Amino acid sequence: MKKRYLSCLLSIIAITLMGVTLSAQAMAASETLEFETHGLDLDTGTVVENDPSQVIEPNGADFFVAYNADFIPHAVLVLASEQVDMAFLNNVALTDITLDSIIGLTFTADSMDQPLKQNDTVIVRTDTGNIFKLGNAIESETSVTINYEQLQ
Repeated sequence: MKKRYLSCLLSIIAITLMGVTLSAQAMAASETLEFETHGLDLDTGTVVENDPSQVIEPNGADFFVAYNADFIPHAVLVLASEQVDMAFLNNVALTDITLDSIIGLTFTADSMDQPLKQNDTVIVRTDTGNIFKLGNAIESETSVTINYEQLQ
């Protein structure tokens, strides 16, 4: 009887842990952005249309993804406003980042001309002060899909 109880208890714990893991993974949102023409407002999760021929900032977007033919992958994250800043973490997986792990990072309002690879993470502080992590960038011919999650 004790073995059966222990086996049942271990099964319940395993199922609970699997649920916690899956719910943590489900918290990250994903968005596909067309190069140069789509921006993302992280605070609302809204894709914002951008006309690259205009010099104005995309209305409400925190960033957009530019195409740099000199890099492979070609995706480069460009901040859409002077009120948004970021920290680029080269070769740091999105899943490795927590709010505690970004303490002491140096943020910049300057866009970095650096390719956004799948194993890179970018920390973005929006114009409203919210902090997001972006990563797992997967590039296609005309767009890039990015996962993002709010940290604060």
